[in-house]
Amino acid sequence: HLRSDNPATPTHSSGQLQHPQHTTMTKSMTESIPLLLRPWITTYRFTPKIYIPYTKIDIAYTLLSAAILTNVRLAARVIFTSLGWPAGHPSTLYAASCIGSMVHSTTLLPGLGCLLWSRPHIPHSKLDSHPLWWQDGVHAILSFCTGYMLY
Repeated sequence: HLRSDNPATPTHSSGQLQHPQHTTMTKSMTESIPLLLRPWITTYRFTPKIYIPYTKIDIAYTLLSAAILTNVRLAARVIFTSLGWPAGHPSTLYAASCIGSMVHSTTLLPGLGCLLWSRPHIPHSKLDSHPLWWQDGVHAILSFCTGYMLY
């Protein structure tokens, strides 16, 4: 039986129960989260969850990442063509795909570095033994990498 006056049970202003993952991050909650991880965690938490049937595997952030990287590649292709590169030529297509790879790497590495240096390295520890913000950061980074593989 859940009591609404239980401080461990987050509630919405209407009194409805709200999953802790979907609560707004307050100043005290974000003070321990490294600055470079906040965009990853925030976007992961506010992306709707789409699960592979009969599993707990969320693919929404992966698909969103693949779509963003594809749009970066297409935008680079348009920019290169407008700058005089030959449309549809393999060198133009290759250069545009490299821009997508560069965007992936330059956005991934700062967040990955923060994840690796923000918690002690314990090889045998489980993911759920870490704070929720760290788990969400790991899920966001891994989903972004999976999206890059789909891209």
